[in-house]
Amino acid sequence: MLTHHRSRGRRHGLPPGPARVRAALLALGLGLAAAPDAMAAGTQTQLAPSEALGCMTPVGAARAPAYPPQAYARKEQGTVAVQMRFTHPDRPPRVEILESGRTTFLLVEAVEDHLRNFRVPCLAPGQTVTIEQQFRFVAHDGREAVQWTEAKDADDLRRRELVKCLVPGSLPNYPFSALRSNAEGVVPLRLRFSRADGAPEVELLDKTPHVNLVDAARRAALGSRLPCLTGEPLSVDQFYIFTIDGNERLVLKDMSLVQYLSAVQGIRDAQVYFDFNTMKCPFDVRVELQQPASDNRIGELDGPVPERQFFLSWLARQRLQMQPRQQNRLMTQSAVITVPCGVLSLGPTRGGSGSR
Repeated sequence: MLTHHRSRGRRHGLPPGPARVRAALLALGLGLAAAPDAMAAGTQTQLAPSEALGCMTPVGAARAPAYPPQAYARKEQGTVAVQMRFTHPDRPPRVEILESGRTTFLLVEAVEDHLRNFRVPCLAPGQTVTIEQQFRFVAHDGREAVQWTEAKDADDLRRRELVKCLVPGSLPNYPFSALRSNAEGVVPLRLRFSRADGAPEVELLDKTPHVNLVDAARRAALGSRLPCLTGEPLSVDQFYIFTIDGNERLVLKDMSLVQYLSAVQGIRDAQVYFDFNTMKCPFDVRVELQQPASDNRIGELDGPVPERQFFLSWLARQRLQMQPRQQNRLMTQSAVITVPCGVLSLGPTRGGSGSR
């Protein structure tokens, strides 16, 4: 059973200091030394978050609603699924409750009041955007009192179909100057297509890679086209992976949830409550590292289980504590995380706030 909690400022079962965190980081990677003898460059492509999601901003509000004190005192719990419809860049959305079950009026009202603080300032004239999200209120000792899932653009299904027609540019040549200096890394680029027959605008999502690798990847990306594009611009994330065969590798290994959380940035200050006993435990998830370009990607190996969605959204937001160049070399790598039965309970028992 996995049970973690903090008492008087300390959690049991997690590393108590920086030395243990550094040791946990070593468990995430395995380096093997060898002489370089060849080079390789590859790519990985995926749909980028919609522009609306990228610029959706709470005006003077937190990322999640506060737990109404009266509802928390009565241990009222529930889940609220919402749809936000934005029609103007400087106006609040029209909020529709998609599902609330037996959730009390106080909790539904808290969600509605919270979402009225959001704006999508990049919204073009005449454009309408529909965003869906879920919130859950858990009255259990105040830990992780409010949880939320990743916000989703209702138009993502159509956008994913468009990505299938992407014609990528040629693979970049490994720059001789980068090869000579033994430079490796992942160059994450966001390609924004506004015309079916035009080159994309290119944005660098991580400034860590060697400048010559970035230049080579950017030149290759400019040759990409999206011939089936119709309507609004669409963005695609393209990861260009530069490696030298035979070089030392930093490899992400499969591990337990405790091992993974030991290396999570700020985990000692997180406020979390998840009961894995309600999630068809034990189970495995695959974590693909994409930070700092975006949240990490999480996949269930045994098929989707609705009860896990809030935990998986939380896990995707967590960042690993490591040096920027280490983080870059691990970008796009994945590992299987084993989640046992039991309860993950972190943070003070004060209530009323959600985790980051």
